[in-house]
Amino acid sequence: MPPAPRSPHHLVFAVAALGGAIALVVAITGTRADEPESASRARDAAPSAETSARDTTALPTHDHTELVRDALDTPPSAPSTRVVRGRVLSPSGAPAAGAVVWTTTPNLDATETLAYDVVRGDGAFALPIHAREFTLHAVGRECGETARAITAEDADVDAGELALPAGGVLRGRVLDVLGRGIEGLEAVATAQRGLVWEADAHGHPLQVGLRTANTDAEGRFELRGLRHVEHELDLGLEHWIGRWEPGTVLRVTPDGDELVVRQLPDGVLRGRVLDATTGSPLRAFEVNDRVFDAPDGRYEVPFVAALTMVAAAHGYTAEFHTPPPGDVEHDFLLEPLPPAPKGRLVLRAVDERGENVSLLRVRAAFVRSGRWVNAEPLDESTIVRGEGEVTVVNLRGVPASLCVDAPGHALALETLKLDRDGENRLEVVLPRGAGAHVTVLDALGLVARNVTLELDSAKRKERHFEWRPGSARGGPLGRTDSAETFLTMEARGWIRGLPAGTYTLLVHVSADDVQAFSFDVDADAPRSYEFRLRAP
Repeated sequence: MPPAPRSPHHLVFAVAALGGAIALVVAITGTRADEPESASRARDAAPSAETSARDTTALPTHDHTELVRDALDTPPSAPSTRVVRGRVLSPSGAPAAGAVVWTTTPNLDATETLAYDVVRGDGAFALPIHAREFTLHAVGRECGETARAITAEDADVDAGELALPAGGVLRGRVLDVLGRGIEGLEAVATAQRGLVWEADAHGHPLQVGLRTANTDAEGRFELRGLRHVEHELDLGLEHWIGRWEPGTVLRVTPDGDELVVRQLPDGVLRGRVLDATTGSPLRAFEVNDRVFDAPDGRYEVPFVAALTMVAAAHGYTAEFHTPPPGDVEHDFLLEPLPPAPKGRLVLRAVDERGENVSLLRVRAAFVRSGRWVNAEPLDESTIVRGEGEVTVVNLRGVPASLCVDAPGHALALETLKLDRDGENRLEVVLPRGAGAHVTVLDALGLVARNVTLELDSAKRKERHFEWRPGSARGGPLGRTDSAETFLTMEARGWIRGLPAGTYTLLVHVSADDVQAFSFDVDADAPRSYEFRLRAP
């Protein structure tokens, strides 16, 4: 099934890979009621003046609200024995791995795709020739689009190098009502002139006239490779409560100033934060994560109607309040927490040789389904570090399970029985170990995407590990003796926290295609591995 259209004026081509062949499905979501289909077909079949042998920096303008023909559903009657070959290069001159190339009839606006391919890691491609005259198109993931008109004689065609332009850039930032960046929003820019389509071939996203990005922790996003035409920018803010300036769906052009979208307040909440027992004002507190240092306990914050406001302070329970629209007065009365436990935890770690382990790290562990562990750092202000040991001087935030590890050592999951008002001691043995950097390539030589991984120890012993998919953020902690799997958007990253030994990485490409790769972990010589998946 094709993906859901992003607006009622977009033409979306959904393409999926199956058994080495790519099926094309067209979803047409805009028509002209005043034009019969036969007239539209005749008009589209007419050659364009743009078919001269030249490169273009972008696909030409095209009113994609017009009715277009559905010849994509009809493959050529006979396969071609001739091919057009070439290489696609990024704006930097490097091979544009993951780009897509396709051919159409000799009209740069044409919608009849004759053939297309995904560019390999070396930038090379080869497409069958189905017409004497055709247009060769190419587009990269973060690059612009290019096209070249070609006339083929009775032999193969060497198209040489197709250099992709950088394209336009659209930068923006999305801020909430308190002026903080909103993380994780999907920004979608859709060109308002020219063809617009997206596809998924061999697990790789391919987009033409369409770019997507997610906002970072500061609410910023950047969209590259845009056509130099007006775009519709959708930030998905319709799912948020509140009003936005300049709006939720915008019309913008690339290469302008940074676009800033702000959430508008429905009112201002003001008042004091007080000790509920004594009635005295609290000086240090937070209201909806805005930090205050006010001797009189006063605060003032903008808010969005229907959202609950929360006040919190160290040593007190939080209080919640949902104000009506407008300027509202409200005093938060916070109840003091009971006295903190008087006990402490002294945790000492050694390796298998009895030597102290340096740079020990202790995290709160929350076990899920008995297999996976989410680990969160403890409050560093309550930790005293020594040689080979860590002392936790406040047991209030210490759960029943801890995850203990250190650089170059395996992970340990320890279950505690704490005397929260007494002395607690725990000794842990952390075998020396490191990990391996693993890259899994698909049949095209590109980094595999949207695959499921499973780690299995050859010794079938319980070992906890961590997956870091190409970034500083670690994934869930797993156990090598488990049969559970974890999904990764990109199969390139570090597997850490393993003792020395031989392991098997199982790559679940599909329910019927599970491929196994063995690798070694050496505490003294970390290694990188690159595995290539077999074609289905």
